[in-house]
Amino acid sequence: MPGTGSTCMESLAAILAAAPQGIDVIGLSSLFGKSTGNIGIHLAILVEPYLSYIMDGTKTIESRFSKNKVAPYKRVKKGDAILLKRSGGPIIGCCEVAEAMFFQIDPGVLLALKEEHGRQIRAPDEFWKEKESSSYVTLLKIRDVTPVSPGIAISKNDQRGWIVLRSNPGATLDAAW
Repeated sequence: MPGTGSTCMESLAAILAAAPQGIDVIGLSSLFGKSTGNIGIHLAILVEPYLSYIMDGTKTIESRFSKNKVAPYKRVKKGDAILLKRSGGPIIGCCEVAEAMFFQIDPGVLLALKEEHGRQIRAPDEFWKEKESSSYVTLLKIRDVTPVSPGIAISKNDQRGWIVLRSNPGATLDAAW
């Protein structure tokens, strides 16, 4: 169920100073004015129906699968803020990371993740079939999902589905990086 998300909402102000080149954040300074300390701030680009599932509280784990060690793998931790951006649209919400889990996967691990977390991820069987060629997965339990209305427009000019806007100093990178 969506929460108040006050920590998450306050976190948005830090984006103004942390936005990397190629990300133009519009209008945040007029909405938020507090600093966020040492939390990481992330931009997640989401497609339907998964974005709606997060916003209505029925999807409580966001998953990111990859063949390589790319963000958010080992770049996010508990307490970080995630901005929820509609693919091709604005930021429409934010949430807080309640727990971050990272796995190297093989078919056995993938099946175990599906059995243990599939309900919270809200993905159909086809989704899991597509992920069989992945090598890494990040599972993020989320809380305090908060709508941002009106949505916040940003200009994003690349294909990444996840962007670390500000790293959490406590998030450790894998030694292989």
